Amino acid sequence: MLAVLLALGLAVTGCSGGPASAQIPPVSARPTATPSAPSDTQMDAWLDTAWAAVISKHPSATRPEVEFVRYSTPDTWANDVAPCMQAEGFSVTVSSDGGIQSGTLPAVQAEAYDVALFKCSASYPMSPEFSSTMTTAQLDSLYDYYTGDLTECLTALGFEISPAPSRQAFQESYVSHPWLPFEEAFRQLLERGDDPAELEQKCPQMPPHV
Repeated sequence: MLAVLLALGLAVTGCSGGPASAQIPPVSARPTATPSAPSDTQMDAWLDTAWAAVISKHPSATRPEVEFVRYSTPDTWANDVAPCMQAEGFSVTVSSDGGIQSGTLPAVQAEAYDVALFKCSASYPMSPEFSSTMTTAQLDSLYDYYTGDLTECLTALGFEISPAPSRQAFQESYVSHPWLPFEEAFRQLLERGDDPAELEQKCPQMPPHV
C-alpha cells in the first residue's frame, strides 16, 4: 500500500486490499465548484513527490505516463480509480467505506500494483480543497503513535519493524520517504499469504485523534 503520504495529494492508503490498497473515509462535504486542471508546474512537483514513494520501495520501477482526467472528491475517488485499476489488470472493488480493495495480492505483483495505483490516482487526483498538509503538531502526534502503541502492537503480533528515524527526520521525510510501520507489517502479512482483514482492527494504522 502506497503509504499515508498519498493522502497529501493522491490517495489515503489503508489495509483492506493488496500492497497498495487505498482507503478514503466518506465525508459529507462536497466541492462547490469544479477546479481547473493543475498547472504543469504544480502537477510535475506533485507527481515527483508521489513517485519518490514508489521508487523508495521499488527502485527498478519504470515511471508511467500520466494523463490528468479530472479531480476526485473523497466521495468519488474510489469509483474513479477502481475502473482505471481494472483496466491496468487488477481486480479491485469499491469497499463500503469509500476505498478500493484488491484482496490478497501476491508479493511479486506489488510493484506493478503500486505503479498502477500511482498512475490511476494521478489521473484522478484529490481536489485541492480536500488536500491538506499535516501540521507539526499532527506529525508529532503521529510519530508518538508510530513509535509507541503501533510498533508495540505490530511486534507483539510477530512482525519485524525497522528502527524508527529521529523525530526531526520523520517530519522532514514524511511526504517524500515516510517511515510507515503499518505498511511494513502489511507487506510481511501479504508475503505470508495471511488474511489482512483483521490487522487494521488489531493495530489501527492511524491514531483516532490525527
